[in-house]
Amino acid sequence: MLKMIRNSFLILQKPLRLFLRILAWPSSTMAKHENIYQLKDQTCIELGLIGPQDKQRYLNGFKRLSPRTNINRFHTFKTGFTEKELDYLLNIDNVHHLAIGAIDCKNRNIGVGLARYICQQENPDQAEVAITVIDEYQGRGLGKLLYQQLINKAQQNGVNKLRNVIKKDNRAMLHILEQLGAIQISENDQVYELELQLKRPADFSHSEASSESSQKTSVRNKMTNMAVTAI
Repeated sequence: MLKMIRNSFLILQKPLRLFLRILAWPSSTMAKHENIYQLKDQTCIELGLIGPQDKQRYLNGFKRLSPRTNINRFHTFKTGFTEKELDYLLNIDNVHHLAIGAIDCKNRNIGVGLARYICQQENPDQAEVAITVIDEYQGRGLGKLLYQQLINKAQQNGVNKLRNVIKKDNRAMLHILEQLGAIQISENDQVYELELQLKRPADFSHSEASSESSQKTSVRNKMTNMAVTAI
């Protein structure tokens, strides 16, 4: 009888140790896993706020942009950055000027995507947005993932409107913005200007909301037709 009790205890000992180990799992490790995502093709991607320490990753990713992606991002073909430009892009507070970088879990030396917003000085609750995904990672859902994470951070930091200036032939980005509910507010021969409202002001009246909702619906229908035609 005693031998049976002893054997039962030994059998239970291993799962008990495992359970206790799980309870004691370091919180920093758990936080790291919250930043890891799988794309449509199961590629493992890690996201994080960028800073000066990410300079080489940023440059490595920039070098892999095709001319088309380069122009879609900078609206002109950019050959490189000055040290002053890199300081502006990387030495940021990640509140009023925030950037989320993406790396492949299997190759941490190259930035494969970046989402950035910069608040307007005159209207700090509104921000300009830019999204870049290097060509070999396009079409996998990374652009939308980055934009969704940027929205989360913007809302946490008190930003309620995101402004996007997108070249008319940037079909993928136009499609993402249409899915997220952005509305077109202006255009010229080369670009569309779109806004994404993140939250309504507290004193927004019901009648104003109904009026704006009707207006947005008609503009959104125009955006939907534009995006579908482009694709």
